[in-house]
Amino acid sequence: MSANDRAVDMPAIRVDCPVCLASAGLVCTSLSSDKPMLSAVHPARTAAWHEQQKRGGR
Repeated sequence: MSANDRAVDMPAIRVDCPVCLASAGLVCTSLSSDKPMLSAVHPARTAAWHEQQKRGGR
């Protein structure tokens, strides 16, 4: 991942975040500051996306 990557371009943005509860399509927020995470998503969101892909979801 480079400094130019954006969270909205990441595949994991297509699922809800189980950590900060951001809806699919919306960026995660930092739990410590409530600021938007513009260049990353929570690892659990990425894991949720991978799990959805295993089940054949989109």
